[in-house]
Amino acid sequence: MKSIRAAIVYHFLAHYREPIFRLLCSGEERPVEYFVFASDQADDPSLPGVKALRHDPTTAPELVARWTVVHNVWLLKKVLWQPAVVGMALSSRFDCIVLLGNVNYLSSWLAAILARLTGKRVLMWTHGFLRREPLLKSAVRAAFYRLAHGLLLYGNRARNILTEHGFDPASMYVVYNSLDHDRQVELRETLTDATRTTMRNELGVPADHRLLLSVGRQNRAKRYEELIEAVGKAITAGSRLRLVLVGDGPERAALEAHVAKLELQESIRFYGPCYDEARLAAMIWAADLFVVPGDIGLSCMHALAYGLPVITHGNLDHQNPEIEAIRPGRNGDLFREHDVDDLARVIGTWLERLAVPAERARAAEQCTEVIDRFFNAPYQREVMDRAVQGLPPMTETPEGVIESPRDARA
Repeated sequence: MKSIRAAIVYHFLAHYREPIFRLLCSGEERPVEYFVFASDQADDPSLPGVKALRHDPTTAPELVARWTVVHNVWLLKKVLWQPAVVGMALSSRFDCIVLLGNVNYLSSWLAAILARLTGKRVLMWTHGFLRREPLLKSAVRAAFYRLAHGLLLYGNRARNILTEHGFDPASMYVVYNSLDHDRQVELRETLTDATRTTMRNELGVPADHRLLLSVGRQNRAKRYEELIEAVGKAITAGSRLRLVLVGDGPERAALEAHVAKLELQESIRFYGPCYDEARLAAMIWAADLFVVPGDIGLSCMHALAYGLPVITHGNLDHQNPEIEAIRPGRNGDLFREHDVDDLARVIGTWLERLAVPAERARAAEQCTEVIDRFFNAPYQREVMDRAVQGLPPMTETPEGVIESPRDARA
């Protein structure tokens, strides 16, 4: 049986997406052959600081063999026009075209229409609706999505909201997100008690203290000042804590000043950026809890992959789809947004629970289980293959993942 040829159109390939695109373009004999069209320059003005994957056959030969570099034209730093995409939509080389579902990508509007007129299946890879939006904005977005035969969504909440807008659930495929799962599993198997002890010593964590960790860009959206205040409250109440913040960003100086104001310099360390996966794995393994008080994204999956429970806020209107990896009470929890006292309470509850070795082991198993089953490249490829072929969406999902987590404000 002849394989279906599918073209995936992206603005550029972020470096962390290398595992999924390498897998899609691996050349294995499968029902779908994928080809990629994207820039190799991180030129999206809305994504400062994101590193682009380069079109280099020495590092990604499978991907580069099926990757055509295209030119991006950005208008007013927001609207995208990709000249090559229009011709590709008319090409007889492809049976299906996968576009990013961004309404500001004008060439994608035209490409979707032309692809349909030439008999191609059209899919959009998109966040969909992260929240319920004003009428005009949601109407424009919905009109754009209706140009596609199917949607590849990052989470179930988007699927639920789109269903409210009249979209057929059978046309929506929840593809989730992924990092380098194979590498993480490989590193996970090397982590030991000695790894934990060595890293805690290196980070200056006394044996009788608990370690909180957060990894991410230090910007306003992450709300790290709330975590600093929660740690201060917990220490004042008698808890023995250390907090390590890994990353950098525009808010770092202000956060350091806030730590100094609260006289928490001994308890809170700014580690700086770290891109060494083995070192990050060791730090995550050494920690007791992973906390992001603002919107959480890929860092959630990063922590869970190494068995570390995750705490973040539960206002889903201000969250990213990756929050669906958290099963409240099982592999992490949600606190009331902007409520520092509630954040301190949730942290305290989990630290007390994790002091019991059996509970720590059980929580770690719940963490890795959801990543190993859903948030990885092979699962994403399986879902995408079904979407390209027009098969029904996958329905096998564990409790707590098929539906979005309960909003902690309720």
